[in-house]
Amino acid sequence: MKVDISLVDGVLHVQLNRPEQKNAVDFDVINALAEALEEAETNRHIHTFLIKGHRGAFCSGGDVQAFHSLYTKEEALTMLRPMNENLIRLRKLPCVSVCYIDGPAVGGGAELAAACDKVYISAEGKAGFIQGRLALSTGWGGAACLKQKIGAKNAFHMLTSASVYDAERLLSIGFADEKAESLDEVLRDLKPVTIPGEAVTSYREPVNASAFYKEMRMEADRCASLWESEEHHKQVAFFLNRKQ
Repeated sequence: MKVDISLVDGVLHVQLNRPEQKNAVDFDVINALAEALEEAETNRHIHTFLIKGHRGAFCSGGDVQAFHSLYTKEEALTMLRPMNENLIRLRKLPCVSVCYIDGPAVGGGAELAAACDKVYISAEGKAGFIQGRLALSTGWGGAACLKQKIGAKNAFHMLTSASVYDAERLLSIGFADEKAESLDEVLRDLKPVTIPGEAVTSYREPVNASAFYKEMRMEADRCASLWESEEHHKQVAFFLNRKQ
């Protein structure tokens, strides 16, 4: 299974399980995440939605090898829109969303982390919006989430630098919330939420929710336009040749 899902004591564990690809997202992962989100949306016994990676990596974003055959804007949207919708659903969950970063969370992986309510990170954790290295912008809605999480100024610098930040810097700017050197530490810190799910959702909602979700959705269209550019395809070819 590319995503392992289990419910233990009110915590829905969602583990990305593609260690050879540093837990990169492909179409199967997109579909599995949608199924996990549906479980969290409908099961009132779930108080925490916990996303983690396998073997010392959180998520390396979209799988370049899996998606390199997507060439046009329309083809790119077949991947971007479903994952964009997953992040919007993650933002609307009637339970608390948490992720544990104990390795790289880059590209779309950083977007996924930014959409969570709380981010735990180990000393080995790191995150970066490196989409610019492939001549792209964020496509899953992560930039909007990032701006809300760390403020527009810090978000702009993080997005445009395409740099990878270490754990201490992520903690200092507010991208990460707590340090944890093991998953057990994270689980010990999680507190069951006893208030109604509707209240959880309302507390998390942005002041202007419709504008916020519209901004998230616009990222998919902007990224798709860049996706079909010659510069993007050149950078993808360079990346794949280097890996080979």
